[in-house]
Amino acid sequence: GFLREIRKRSNARVIVLDNNGGYYSRFAQPGDKLLNPLDVTRTVNWSTFAEIKSDADYKRIAAGFVPLAEGSGAEWSMYGRDLLADTLRAMNESGEKNPQKLYRLLTGPQDKLTNYLADAGLLGWTSPHGQEMMAGCKGTIKPHIAIFEHLKPDGDFSVRDWVKNGDGGDGWLFVTYREADKELLRQFLAAVADCAVVEGLNLSSCEGLPEAEHRRLFYILDELDSIGNISKLDDGFARGRKNGCSFVVGIQTLAQLRRVYGKEMATTILGNVATRAILRQEDGETALEMQKTLGEQDIERRTVSLSQTAGNSRPGLFSAGHSHNSSGKTASEQIQIVTRPCILASELQSMERLNGILMRGDKPHNPFKLEVVPMPVITPPFLEAAP
Repeated sequence: GFLREIRKRSNARVIVLDNNGGYYSRFAQPGDKLLNPLDVTRTVNWSTFAEIKSDADYKRIAAGFVPLAEGSGAEWSMYGRDLLADTLRAMNESGEKNPQKLYRLLTGPQDKLTNYLADAGLLGWTSPHGQEMMAGCKGTIKPHIAIFEHLKPDGDFSVRDWVKNGDGGDGWLFVTYREADKELLRQFLAAVADCAVVEGLNLSSCEGLPEAEHRRLFYILDELDSIGNISKLDDGFARGRKNGCSFVVGIQTLAQLRRVYGKEMATTILGNVATRAILRQEDGETALEMQKTLGEQDIERRTVSLSQTAGNSRPGLFSAGHSHNSSGKTASEQIQIVTRPCILASELQSMERLNGILMRGDKPHNPFKLEVVPMPVITPPFLEAAP
């Protein structure tokens, strides 16, 4: 329903990270673009080199493809980024804008890469220490750049240009991937999203403009915790709103998000989300975290206690020697303020399918139930390349 509503906006543009092409197959329209190097007959021809606009972009693109490891591995990640950035620079400045050759240089014999960088004047890698570092860096880089083999040498499509200039209309950009290809495309997806976030932050501010003139650029990042680390995502959350950027993210489990982004960054990402739709939680740790997120409530409890006292029997005080027994009841009321979670983790885990809790800033939490609206498939989600 959310994407259908966005389609109604005349000034809205959308970039979608689309698992299994489910959104593309149902929402694609003329003017939209598909980016998936493995969907070779329909994809735009994206290239790392098309995203280089300034000297700073070499390191930025390298950071997009080589995630920062935690602990002692962080240092090797930084060195790996340096090697990828220097190789990008050497090739771009020589006019060899071929991602496939970039892959061969970074994964092939070390002496070929050393000589190539030396010819470009990048001599730091030629020393004995540089050679030792290069060997480790190549191993750090290799798992993240396999997609370069599938990028065309003449690729000229730039995500940053698409964000900045559009395509003359309100077209959407679908970045699709199949579950079977996720491992190959994981960091590619993150790098492409990173390019889109960076350019979104470079757009002019919408502050002070009439509402009708506000830019609307939506980032739909479904299953965020299962793709690679988007290095500028926290900046996008924190600063993108004034530029008209809105982020819609889907997260399965907290453990997966921490594994991709680290504990501190995962906390930062969650802390910057203004509106949350919390559905049934299968994972216990995530359910507990959502219980904390939903906060606590004060409940007033009234308790009434009754006590009974027996009267005294005192002969001789009344005529004819009769005794009189008197008894009385007293009641006392106590009011207690009890603090408890708004929603228990166990309640989140046992919610019925499609039921959830909507959490919006300082507004009261609202329970909701999603309605399944069938959407016909209007185009194949993926086309296999001819053998």
